[in-house]
Amino acid sequence: MSPRFIEIARAGATDRIAFELHDVCAVPFPASPADLIFCRLLLTHLQDPGSAMAKWATQLKPSGLLMVEEVEAIRTAHPVFSRYVRLVEAMLASQSNCLYAGPLVGALRPSAGLALARSGVRVIPVRSCDAAKMFILNMQAWKDGDFVRANYPAASIRELEAALGEMAQDESATPEIEWDMRQAVFQN
Repeated sequence: MSPRFIEIARAGATDRIAFELHDVCAVPFPASPADLIFCRLLLTHLQDPGSAMAKWATQLKPSGLLMVEEVEAIRTAHPVFSRYVRLVEAMLASQSNCLYAGPLVGALRPSAGLALARSGVRVIPVRSCDAAKMFILNMQAWKDGDFVRANYPAASIRELEAALGEMAQDESATPEIEWDMRQAVFQN
């Protein structure tokens, strides 16, 4: 739903790749049917992931694949990361969403002709600087939103962003945070 991100993607792509601005919850897709539909870290932002996946199944060719990768859990003892994760959990819950969509995918009994072909969880240790960089990028999208402004002092958000910025500068290989990532493949 972001023309800016589409332009960024186009700038780095070859002529063999096309992009469309389209709501992923609306079918038909502009370029269906597809051999493969892949989403990563998207279902956490949708209020009804099962319904979305059922719609996507209608956009697959026979024997087409729907591949999904979502966060199952995040583990960290670092206070800055813990604070960030708690804030994101609360923000998503206020929107009837869930940071941890992996368990939802793992428990999903697909419909619309989809069959679960493979599902598992992989533990991904992440360097602290890489996690901090990603979190700072995410903060740009939500730090001025209504929920954050209503529930967190601006100084607290600036402090969190500054702490993440300091961590992003430390290129050490230290992983102080781990993601458990649910990876699932469904076949039409």
